[in-house]
Amino acid sequence: DAASALLAANEVWQLNLTQDQLIGFSAPFGADIPCFLFARASVAHGVGEKLSVYTDSFPGSYVCLARPKHGLSTKAVFQHFDRQQERTLTMRRCADKVRPASQGYVPIGSNDLEVSAIALLPDVAMMLRAMRCQVSDAWMSGSGSTCLALCSSKSEAGLLAQRLQDDGLASWTHAGELLDTHPAFAANIGA
Repeated sequence: DAASALLAANEVWQLNLTQDQLIGFSAPFGADIPCFLFARASVAHGVGEKLSVYTDSFPGSYVCLARPKHGLSTKAVFQHFDRQQERTLTMRRCADKVRPASQGYVPIGSNDLEVSAIALLPDVAMMLRAMRCQVSDAWMSGSGSTCLALCSSKSEAGLLAQRLQDDGLASWTHAGELLDTHPAFAANIGA
């Protein structure tokens, strides 16, 4: 919503700010805003404001997103993580965890915050367990509580979403295609 509001304001008020300027302005207001302004599959560094194009292929073309009945406080998840790890995620020695397996790093989908989120909301563990019974790549998004699974087909994603709702594990689901460029920006990016 914040990224959409910034894009609309830039257009309506004819500010003509560049993508980099919008990203720089938005970063202090939320680490996810720059990602939405970047509008492409990306690797994030820093607190999320330093983005580069993700060039490796994804192990699936479709995604199932699911949220448990309850949410999590981002602040509480980070505080729990810091207490358990005696360090912060933003320290320089803490590498990002979503890197291509082909480069010898942790495969896509690793999330250091999962352990803390699960400690605060065990429903996340149940959701992930159910997802991982159906697909090999599933993890929690950000600081939770939404989880995602990469699927090989739209029907697989839809069936997984329906199963999670039928089993009472999800209050909200979405099955869709995984894109590497936001359709609204494809022409401007050259995709």
